[in-house]
Amino acid sequence: MQDEQPMVLRRLAHDYYHAIASACGQKGGLLTATWSVVIARLCYDIGPRYHSLFQLGSRSRTQWPEYLIDDSLKPLLKNVNSEPARALVRDKLLFYRHCLEHQLTTIPVIYAFDPRDIDAANTGKDLAGEFSNALDNAGDNIFFKLIDGSWGEGAFSASRIGNGLWQVEGSNFEPLELLAFCKRRHEETDPDSKGWIVQSRIDNHQDIKAALSPVALSTVRIVTIIDQNGIEILLAVARLPTGQNNTDNFAHGSSGNLVAAMDIDSGQIGQAWTSLSGRWPKIVPIDKHPDTGVSISGHRLPDWEDALDLVRCAHRSLPGLKAVGWDIAFTDNGPIIVEANGQFDVDLLQVALNQGLASILLPRLAPGTPTAGEPLQL
Repeated sequence: MQDEQPMVLRRLAHDYYHAIASACGQKGGLLTATWSVVIARLCYDIGPRYHSLFQLGSRSRTQWPEYLIDDSLKPLLKNVNSEPARALVRDKLLFYRHCLEHQLTTIPVIYAFDPRDIDAANTGKDLAGEFSNALDNAGDNIFFKLIDGSWGEGAFSASRIGNGLWQVEGSNFEPLELLAFCKRRHEETDPDSKGWIVQSRIDNHQDIKAALSPVALSTVRIVTIIDQNGIEILLAVARLPTGQNNTDNFAHGSSGNLVAAMDIDSGQIGQAWTSLSGRWPKIVPIDKHPDTGVSISGHRLPDWEDALDLVRCAHRSLPGLKAVGWDIAFTDNGPIIVEANGQFDVDLLQVALNQGLASILLPRLAPGTPTAGEPLQL
């Protein structure tokens, strides 16, 4: 325990140093910035990293209570979203089967496997043979996700390059070598995960690919609330990947990706935001996509009404969830469900919308409000 104390103190000193430095650049001098960071922690339970993420140094203190931290929202979501329903959407393979059963458009799963079966005895499986056959029948571009992973952790893409080889992150693999790579990535990322799903790699709609996301799949997080009056489309934000990133996760700005508000009525993208640093959130507005030079604000997504209809239908199929964050991709063939999140990231929403969401979310998730699973008027 004593050996850990200096490390904890160094981490605290690091975080407060960067938060104060960031606040100095927002409003006021060193004393004002230091006081702002300390008051946020002592009086509002907002730590230094979140102080920077939400740009509190540039905001009136009357706005601070509006900002929610993920850890404070999770118990509320757990309370209103039933455990069986949360388990279903948490497991990407189960959720895929649910989508098929309810005729909800989603990304096809080519194969699913647990790499621990490679070394397990008496499984009754020829995992190597099954894996090779699945790759033979797959398209030229595929995507690997942990079945119960979060935030894109461990996910990677693979491309067929001929002669039975697949390229992954700059290296070439034969099928059995790729299987061994999956085993190593599983152990490094989350050895307790259920394993991998292999999906067809989906391309963005041609308009989105040309202007806003030339490499990785871009999604819109749409939050829906279900109650006795039906389904409410509450919030929507766009996630725009940059560079050679495999996913569009924002990760408090550390990924280098962008987030932007969405106008629910029109499907038009608003102001986008990014972080100047991957090591500490230095959130700033950004007007043009760094890879394409195209203006972001004002760009209208295709098939927006179809996307809203899709999440309404999907939420009707899951009455055990009161609140869901849907990740929707827009393709040349229309919108598709990528994932459903019973525990969605409120930090991402607040950065993209440039406002706190306490007064919007808390009344809808408070004890005593109609809970999921009650009779619905749909």
